[in-house]
Amino acid sequence: MCGDRQVCLREDACSPVGDMLSPALSLMVPHFIRSASFEKYIVAYFDDVCSQEDVPSPFNITVRYRLMKQFEELFFRILDTEKHEPGRVNHIEGLSEDEYYLCPSGRALRDAIEAFHAYQLENPRWFEDELLESSAVKRTSAEIYMETNENCHFRVHPSVSQALAENKPVVALESTIITHGMPYPHNLSTAKEVEAIVRAEGATPATVGIIEGEVHVGLSSEELDHLARCKSSLKVSRRDLPYVVSKGLSGGTTVSATMIAAHRAGIPVFVTGGIGGVHRDGENSLDISADLTELGRTPIAVVSAGVKSILDIGRTLEFLETQGVCVATYGALKNFPAFFSPQSGFTSPYQVSDPEEAAELIASTLSLGLQSGVLLAVPIPDEHAAVGQEIEEAIQAAVTEASLNLSHADDFGAFSEDSLSRLGRRPLFISATGDDSHSDGVFNYCKHMNTSGVARLEEQSTATYCVVIAESGEMSLGLGDMDIHQQITEQYVSQFEKQLSSATLVCLDGNIPVSTIDYVCSIASRHNIIVWYEPTDPEKACKPFLSDSWKSLSYSSPNLAELCTMNKTLGLPTPEVLPSSFEEVLSVAVALSRPLLEHLHCLVVTLGANGLLVCGEHDAASVNLQPRKQKRRRQLCALHYPALTVTAEETMNVSGAGDSLAGALMVGILQHKDTDSCVRMGLLAARLSLASPHPIAPTLTLDSVDPNKFQAEHWPKPSFMWIN
Repeated sequence: MCGDRQVCLREDACSPVGDMLSPALSLMVPHFIRSASFEKYIVAYFDDVCSQEDVPSPFNITVRYRLMKQFEELFFRILDTEKHEPGRVNHIEGLSEDEYYLCPSGRALRDAIEAFHAYQLENPRWFEDELLESSAVKRTSAEIYMETNENCHFRVHPSVSQALAENKPVVALESTIITHGMPYPHNLSTAKEVEAIVRAEGATPATVGIIEGEVHVGLSSEELDHLARCKSSLKVSRRDLPYVVSKGLSGGTTVSATMIAAHRAGIPVFVTGGIGGVHRDGENSLDISADLTELGRTPIAVVSAGVKSILDIGRTLEFLETQGVCVATYGALKNFPAFFSPQSGFTSPYQVSDPEEAAELIASTLSLGLQSGVLLAVPIPDEHAAVGQEIEEAIQAAVTEASLNLSHADDFGAFSEDSLSRLGRRPLFISATGDDSHSDGVFNYCKHMNTSGVARLEEQSTATYCVVIAESGEMSLGLGDMDIHQQITEQYVSQFEKQLSSATLVCLDGNIPVSTIDYVCSIASRHNIIVWYEPTDPEKACKPFLSDSWKSLSYSSPNLAELCTMNKTLGLPTPEVLPSSFEEVLSVAVALSRPLLEHLHCLVVTLGANGLLVCGEHDAASVNLQPRKQKRRRQLCALHYPALTVTAEETMNVSGAGDSLAGALMVGILQHKDTDSCVRMGLLAARLSLASPHPIAPTLTLDSVDPNKFQAEHWPKPSFMWIN
């Protein structure tokens, strides 16, 4: 290291990256022969514990400063100025040899220098004793260099390195619970609590995470906080490791990635909540967690509460057997736990009763050289079993219900298409899906529909929409991935121009790109085609109104928020806050509808539990829903229809009621029915949807929405109002 042969210290053997100074020195030395290096490099050394002769010979070209005698001069040099100038001597208070130790950090530095100097006097051979040649461990410099390169992306926390070197227990922990399992700050407090539990049992916690492309085995408090706050963290499995590291990204490690890092660092035990497994219907989708294959090829003991209960536990255990993974339940019984529940209905091949038996099983697994792991399944403690069972029952109920329902739809347009198809129409559905399992489900469900216009695109994900329905049936949260709708381009839709130009009615929704909406509206304008626009949500309601395309629309069915967006996009005044009272709601809806009716034939404003407001041309004390042959000056009016009664107990969901209403209205209009009949068909279809677990009720037929099948006195009379 000091200009002669490389020396190997005991500390290098304990460090996962070995000796870093020597490789760094080899990179720097070629620069020292250049004249510019005189200004580029500075050497400082503590003359109380070493001398100028100890400075490595390659640094002889550089300026050297003695610490702490010349610390102030060094500081001025870094600032590119001089302490001594003509006629004056510069001084920075607190940096001189006589002052630096007056602050806490300086005092700590002086104490450390004095302590090390005293240690040198007591142990004159301390350096020789640190050399690997005088210890039981011997490695060549070439071996150290190889290990340095092998582990260049791995960083082991000093507390973990020390515990491993001293053969003390270390427990690896994953970090996806931090990055993806909980919101901040609950994720951080949980991570710290888990680490504290490990420490309380006499072991060293080693939370694994990836920070800026480096795999950290063991995280400092600052690194834990960084991962907990980071909003761009990725979920990193074996598959993702190369990409995340190469791009310098951060992420939480799954079970499989944590196993890889822990095994690399020499940690034999890893504790987690529940491992992944074979997903339900995995025999068809082949959706199998990488956790299982990792257990089959990485020799490490994984301690968990079993397999997440939403998975197919039976097939998971079968797959683990195929992978050669030893599985044992910890406790008196062989019952394999299901995370929240101590019982899953399946049993483990083996069982260990106490820590000693568990330790022996782990030791034998690792000593046999099988290159596969062992899974220890620990049931939920008895004191938490009752609450766990309640959660488990809720999960099973949800899984059962989901197996009966369509769980994904590629488009809100699919709901309208579904409604029209069940009511005797068979419109051409133009959309796009991915070439994935979700797409299989969509096409299987939509066999009664004309899906010949749906593109199935490789390397794309089918649009998915996850909805949380409150007990009242109202949607409390919706999360969607609708990116594939951007593939429904003008170019793609243009191949159906012949069908569009000859259609009786075209229904557009707000999911498709603005350019595609503009294209369809231009065709409708040229061929005098009726266009119904379903806004989908307030943010997308604006799309046709960004240009003159909206003037080609005939009908639209917005809610009040979407109607506000339409007006706002046109630069028209809108209320800052939506009204709450029924009278104000009607008044605002009428006022916002008026400017749009300059070009639209009719607006159907959906008002939720308050029913709907039909606005358009006055005709015999009603609104004329039938499309007009030619534009003319007309008298405008509105009709308010109350909603049909659906109790909270009867309400299953509200996600398809609007599409059911619109679909039935369209069918009524195409059948040239009067306005009351059209609206009543829509209200009956919406009621069927509200009472069904499906967005569009499978029982929806023309017969089921025939208003004549219901007694006339049961229909509330609509309220009439003029629109000025």
